[in-house]
Amino acid sequence: MNERMERMLRRARKLPKRVILRLQGYDNTSAILLEPFEAIYFQIPKVASTSMKRMLKAELGIGGIGVHATRFPEPDLQRLAAGDYDNYFKFCFVRNPWARIVSCYESKISRGININQVFWVRCLHYLLPHSAGPMLSRLSSSPVFHKHMSFAEFVDAVCAVPDKHADKHFRAQCYYLCDTNGNLRVNFVGHLESLEDDYREIAKRVKFSRSELELRGQSDRRPYRDYYDESTWSKVAQRYAQDVELLGYADCKL
Repeated sequence: MNERMERMLRRARKLPKRVILRLQGYDNTSAILLEPFEAIYFQIPKVASTSMKRMLKAELGIGGIGVHATRFPEPDLQRLAAGDYDNYFKFCFVRNPWARIVSCYESKISRGININQVFWVRCLHYLLPHSAGPMLSRLSSSPVFHKHMSFAEFVDAVCAVPDKHADKHFRAQCYYLCDTNGNLRVNFVGHLESLEDDYREIAKRVKFSRSELELRGQSDRRPYRDYYDESTWSKVAQRYAQDVELLGYADCKL
């Protein structure tokens, strides 16, 4: 059995659980409440979230297959806004915005995975109308992402979609991290560029049993700057201006 077939079978096994979670209204990008550690992890897609969730499943003793088919405990949003979790250690990992967009392009577009998921969403519309309806509405006004588009076309499409309607993989990182006033809700920002050291610091402060994070296979793609010219670099800088400023990437240049 080839690798692609094995990947398809793994996804097929997880699909029923993911559909059930969707029916229950669970968002797998929600912050994760780590009650035994008095901590909250704010996850961001395309920033080591799979590795982190795999580790947290073990720390929390949660069973089942697939981290993205797992329902993790969530903080109460009203309590979070009211300051009831102020004494909790709140942390996240962030990533260079330009590198994150390249990662999204390579993993979701050039591999032939249509980020719009038009066919599957339309199927869900008939099976789960209340769940899929908002997704269909989003798609009707969104650019079409397809595997033949160039990186420059992808950047233009990403910049045309506001965060409210954006796919989770290219939604701004501050969308997950900031309150309604634009202030960061976390008190520790780890960076993918220093992932191992930052994770050790988190594990020490939270008292995780695992001092090292098991990472997925690293990509051998060319350096992310090679994908850009002045125009695409500037467009990403404008699209993710808040990420660049608040998360420590203001000095990053082409």
